[in-house]
Amino acid sequence: MIDERDLYQGAIDKFPPPERSFELLGRRRERKQRNKRISAGVVALVIVALSAAGFMKAFGGLGETPATRPTPPPDQGIFTGLGGWIVYGLPPDGIWAADPQRPGTVVRVSTTSGEPLAWSRDGSKLLILRHETKRSDLLILNADGTETLVVTFTCPIFPGASLSPDGTKVLYTCETSNGSNYRLYVVDASGGPPRRIGPRDLTGQDGVFSPDGSKIAYFSGGGDYNNALSVMDADGSNSHVVLRAGMMPGPTVGNLGWFPDGRRLLFGRTCCGRVGGPNWKMYAVNADGSGLTPLGHGPNPMVSPDGSRIASGSTGSDFGGMSLTIENVDGTHVQHFPYAAPGAWDPLPYEPNSEAHSTSSSPGATRPDMLTYSIAALLALGVAAFWLRRRRTPLPEVKDAVE
Repeated sequence: MIDERDLYQGAIDKFPPPERSFELLGRRRERKQRNKRISAGVVALVIVALSAAGFMKAFGGLGETPATRPTPPPDQGIFTGLGGWIVYGLPPDGIWAADPQRPGTVVRVSTTSGEPLAWSRDGSKLLILRHETKRSDLLILNADGTETLVVTFTCPIFPGASLSPDGTKVLYTCETSNGSNYRLYVVDASGGPPRRIGPRDLTGQDGVFSPDGSKIAYFSGGGDYNNALSVMDADGSNSHVVLRAGMMPGPTVGNLGWFPDGRRLLFGRTCCGRVGGPNWKMYAVNADGSGLTPLGHGPNPMVSPDGSRIASGSTGSDFGGMSLTIENVDGTHVQHFPYAAPGAWDPLPYEPNSEAHSTSSSPGATRPDMLTYSIAALLALGVAAFWLRRRRTPLPEVKDAVE
C-alpha cells in the first residue's frame, strides 16, 4: 500500500514550490489580518462617534456646544407649550387656549379673568382687558402668572388695544366723554401716564402696531360710513390715508390687524349694525392701500403667526354664544372648533401642550427625523465595513524558480 506521505514528498521533490512562496503567503495572511483589525477598529470608532452624535441630537440636543447653541428663549412659565395656540377669555373661568391643529383641544392658561388682546413677539407677555363695574383695566399677564397694571380708564366704548412687538408699549383707543370722537393713546407697558399719539386733530380707533413695531395702522374718521384706513410711524409722525372712506367697504369696520410679513392688513366690516354671522365680511389689503381683496365671512378675524390661516368667530353673548372657525386665507380647509373663541394668536412656532395632549416638550418632527438619519448612517457604515472585510489584496508577483 502506497503511503500518502511518500506521494506528497515525491510531488514536492518533482515540482518544488517557488522560492520564498511560503514566506510570502505567511506575510500576506498576516497583512490581511492586520488590515482587517485596523479597518474594523476604524469603522467601529466612526460608528460609535456618529451614533453618539446622532442619538444625542435626537434625544436631547447634547451634541451642541455652548458656542453653537442658540440663545434660549425666555422662560415661558404658564405659557409653556402654547406656541401657535389661540388664547381667549371665558368668564368667570379665566383664560383658555385652543390648539388650532386639533379641534376641541383646549387647556386653561390662568384662572385670572380677562379678554386676551395681544402678545409680545417672544410670547412671554399677554395683554388682557378686564372690565370692572365702573371702569376697565388694561394689564400685562406675565409668564410667571403675575399681572402688571398698565392703565385704568372709563371710556364708554373701547375699540381694541395693541402691544408693541418688544412688549414695552401699549396702544389703545378711548372714546371722548361726549362720544363724538375716538383718540389714540400710548402708555408704557409697565404703567404710567398715557399720552395722545398722532396729529393734534387726529381721530382714530383700532390702532395696531406693525409686526416690526415701526408703524401703526388705524381707522380714521367719524365712524359709520365715514372711515378711512390710515398708517403712521410708531412715534405718531407721517400720518397718511392709504384707503379713503369712499373706497372702504362699509358701513362699519373693525378688528384691524397686520399679516406677519407686514405687507398686508386684515379687517372686518359689518352691515346695518349687525355684527354676527354672514353679515360680517373679512378683507385683506396691501399696506399701501392697493389690492383690496374680499375674503370669507366671520366676526373678529385674526391672522395666524405664519400668515396662512385666519381665525374668526364669536366671543360672547353679544354674538349669540362662543364659536371658533379657522380656515386658510383662500377660504379652503375650514375647521370648526367647539368650546373655543377667537383671540390673540401666540406668535411662537406651533408646539403641542404637554398638559393637554403631548408627551413631548419638543415639536414632533425633530426627533423622528434625527432617529431616521442616525439609522441610515449606521446602515451605510455597516455596508462599508462589510465591503472592507470582503476586499482581497492581490498577491505580489513571484517568478517560478523551476524551469
